Amino acid sequence: MGSDGEDHHVHFDAITDDFESEHSHPVIRKGAHGIIHVHLGFLQVKHRYRVELNVPLDVLSSHCHEKHKLVLKVEENAVPNIHCKLLSFKGKTTEQSQYYEAEFEFFAHKEKLLKEELKLQTNEEKAVKFLFHARVLGRGKGTPMLKEGIHLLGIEDDEESDASDWQGFSRKDTD
Repeated sequence: MGSDGEDHHVHFDAITDDFESEHSHPVIRKGAHGIIHVHLGFLQVKHRYRVELNVPLDVLSSHCHEKHKLVLKVEENAVPNIHCKLLSFKGKTTEQSQYYEAEFEFFAHKEKLLKEELKLQTNEEKAVKFLFHARVLGRGKGTPMLKEGIHLLGIEDDEESDASDWQGFSRKDTD
């Protein structure tokens, strides 16, 4: 085999990858046709969440004018999305960066991959589309660790698990 003087230990260099900080925030990306993609990570079915995002100015740059602050509101002509809604939207400026703080309410209404589109509009009537992506776990499939800025608001009861009006037969009814 080998001589007695050889070192047979495996050594790994320290990993400098900061996995936790890279994957602990929702991912916000600018897509084609001005759609803003928001990846929320893993959520649980029938759970309602409040999602707090810091949307960088460069993601919204095509919707902003240099001197005017961007104001977003629900598009009046759009069909309302009952699973996702805008709670607040305001601009923030720090020495390091400019971004917009946005709060949304998101309901994970079905299992597997869930995509919800929310159409908003600017003061100048320009359309802004947010497309939320989430992997939704079913009941009993585990409890996901929520990303930073995502908070559980509540759990919705499942209609199928509600008690029905039928109470069954009692002994007195059969006599």
